[in-house]
Amino acid sequence: MRLFLVPVIVYFISVEEMMSAFAIFLIAGVSDGVDGFIARQFHAKTRLGAILDPVADKVMLVSIFVALGMIDALPRWLIVLFVSRDVGIIGAVMLSSALGQRPKIKPILSSKLNTALQIMLASLVLAVMGLGLAELTFWHLVIEVLIWASAVTTVVSWLGYLFIWMTYAAEDGATDPHEAPIARPAPDSVLDEEYGASMIDLVRERQADLAEDIATVRERSSAQVAQVRELAKDRARESRELLAKRMPRPGHKDDLHDREGEDQG
Repeated sequence: MRLFLVPVIVYFISVEEMMSAFAIFLIAGVSDGVDGFIARQFHAKTRLGAILDPVADKVMLVSIFVALGMIDALPRWLIVLFVSRDVGIIGAVMLSSALGQRPKIKPILSSKLNTALQIMLASLVLAVMGLGLAELTFWHLVIEVLIWASAVTTVVSWLGYLFIWMTYAAEDGATDPHEAPIARPAPDSVLDEEYGASMIDLVRERQADLAEDIATVRERSSAQVAQVRELAKDRARESRELLAKRMPRPGHKDDLHDREGEDQG
């Protein structure tokens, strides 16, 4: 929402409709607070939101300051200083990325103070011009103090980031150039490797279980086959014995005559 409101605010500043620009600037500020409250209260933080939030703030501030500088509401040297600092920081990060480095630069105290002063300066200039308070000397003095305070903190934070970046670049480049670079897997690749290892372990466990089940089935099948064979042998033996009893044996004719005599008797 703040990103979409930026061109609207810049338009109203360019046509010097400062009251409308100030009102929309307030709406953008309230939306920023509501966004942060929802993210914290309902645990709705996302990676995209963490990236877009500071980008929206920076785009809005830079655009407002450039528009105020174009209508001479703020000194142009201050606008050049603000923009140069941001361009320098972004350029250093891009240069590090091009060299295969990933510097972890966190906001420093002077940078946070500079951002707060810039927001106060932009909102105060819009409010004074929009509410028709430009003729009061008090507000001119306050704006002048904020201008110089913002300029000083801009330079200090710029130098602080430059020192941090140069220190990191020196430490990262202190390794032997003939050594093979150590691969630093990204967080996503680390998660993929852990997931792949877990899947391999799971497959191995399932294979072991399956082999055990197959061995058990084979043992049971062998036992059943042996039992069936023994039963078949017993049945065949009984059949042969029964058949042998019923059929006369060769060379035993006397037995047959005795049986016939018994039958006649």
